[in-house]
Amino acid sequence: MNRPRRAQAALALLLAGCAAPLAEPLPRDPGEGADPVLRLATARALSERGFSRAAIDLVDAVLASRPDDPDGLREKARLHEEISEERAALAALDRLLARNPGDLDALYRAGAARARIGEFDEAIALLERYAREVPNDPGGRRALGFALYGRASGTRSEQDLARAEEEYRAARALAPGIADLHHDLASLLAERGASAEAETEYRAALACDPEDLSSLEGLVDLLAKEKRWEEAAPLAQAALERERDPRRKDRLAKILEASGSPIAPKETGEDAKPK
Repeated sequence: MNRPRRAQAALALLLAGCAAPLAEPLPRDPGEGADPVLRLATARALSERGFSRAAIDLVDAVLASRPDDPDGLREKARLHEEISEERAALAALDRLLARNPGDLDALYRAGAARARIGEFDEAIALLERYAREVPNDPGGRRALGFALYGRASGTRSEQDLARAEEEYRAARALAPGIADLHHDLASLLAERGASAEAETEYRAALACDPEDLSSLEGLVDLLAKEKRWEEAAPLAQAALERERDPRRKDRLAKILEASGSPIAPKETGEDAKPK
């Protein structure tokens, strides 16, 4: 097709309302002399389009001339958290806290990040400070419970386990109806041997979110441990059909084998059609 005919065809599509919309151009750095607020907004827009590394480079450019800018440090931490670069995020959060030890958002995020990378002592110290200032934040109480539970996993400290349970209960009470909070408490109770209450919490998590695979598998493990095979088998089969992790699939298959139930193949194609 020659150029005039291509132009005519494009015009015909446009008039018919069939032309594809033009791609939105990428945000551009307004330049070194521009308002830092505008440059940080541009960085956020880049990250929302999936260009996290370019966004980080732009925030770093802002911080090069304004190293203690709290908005820049906060955005840098957020961007690194977004791509799971915990150490880089922590470095920015630590700079925020050095500038302003009372920055509650930085306090919470630094504590939660330290807990995620296993620095439990430091995490607990930060999150205890945060909980004293904001006792009614379920996220803060949950993060403190996670840090205490993590430390107890290494030290087997009964005191830390008891405190973790207390924090998880507080988080659940502050934000009822959230599956993750029921799951956290159920996992800890199961480890502490409180099977009946753990089962209640797993079932509560599944009532909040029927797609919560972690709670479903936790309940299966609990039922299997108590040899309640008739209850465990259908739940294990349902979990096995959704699980993708090979080790977890193997564990679920062994539970089904122990229960005496055959592993039912997942029906697809012609087999899935009603007869």
